[in-house]
Amino acid sequence: MSAICLVQLAAPGSPVIYRMFSGVMNPFTGGCLVSSDLQHLFYAGTVQLGHFYNLPVMSTYGGSDLADIDSWKTGKDESIDAFFITATGPDMLPCLGLMECYTLLCHEKILFDNDIFESIRFLSEGLTVDRDSLALDDILSVGPGGHFMDRQQTIQQIRGHWNSGIGYQWSKSDKAFAQPRQTAREQVKWILNHHRPEPLAAEVGAELQCILDRAKTAYGI
Repeated sequence: MSAICLVQLAAPGSPVIYRMFSGVMNPFTGGCLVSSDLQHLFYAGTVQLGHFYNLPVMSTYGGSDLADIDSWKTGKDESIDAFFITATGPDMLPCLGLMECYTLLCHEKILFDNDIFESIRFLSEGLTVDRDSLALDDILSVGPGGHFMDRQQTIQQIRGHWNSGIGYQWSKSDKAFAQPRQTAREQVKWILNHHRPEPLAAEVGAELQCILDRAKTAYGI
């Protein structure tokens, strides 16, 4: 808060983002450690404080101290992080895919982190329970001994209720689920070769250029 106050004193009305980073020092190496049981509560508290002051909040999700993407602890930390994020609702999450205490970006881990977050988000939203979602009309129509595979509602909704994600991609050659990391690597390659980001809106690009021009003037770049 003191830093935000200083910014407002220097440039009143400047947009700010509330952010607090928590970590502890490794007493043997001096390095920073962020993966702890208290980490998730600290980040949840950060979001609540920022929203109390009516400020946009940047929280952390996806960063890990570990260097092994396949580590059980990596998945555990990200899953707990994702739970607190869906429970508190921060505005920005810039750390997907980061490892080794936010110093290494792993492309496959971006997809892993997103997969975990989407699973927790889906669970947090719950299910709609009404006549349509329970398919009561189909149940009464089919009756005992029938099946629902050819019903229109089943055809329309089955894909929405089954998200295979990274961990459940079927391998035709092995007749089993493919290894998640191999699936992630293949998807990363496809994204890098085919994805074309949408360009920024003209007014956004113009505003960014104004910011750069002011910075060049201010700092003599």
